[in-house]
Amino acid sequence: MGDAADQRLRAELREKFLRALSIVSGSKASLTICDGTEVTANVAAIHSSFSDVVLRDMELPKGKIIDDTVISSSEIAYLSVKVKERKKDFIIASAE
Repeated sequence: MGDAADQRLRAELREKFLRALSIVSGSKASLTICDGTEVTANVAAIHSSFSDVVLRDMELPKGKIIDDTVISSSEIAYLSVKVKERKKDFIIASAE
């Protein structure tokens, strides 16, 4: 592939990745922090470099709620997001 084709492919993949991040924002998530703590929260936003995740209404194991917090992605061992509704299939990458 030539440079122009590579650039188009990278741009397309980046656009799809950013669209996926926007779909995840506002969704309910379950997280396992690196220390093993399991929490639930609403995803407010994810940094485009995936360096940080902004969470709202994070519920800790003993029921304490933290209104707003930012967690570094390096602190997250596992992240599961439940997307409310998909209007169409969304493919981030496919083998062609």
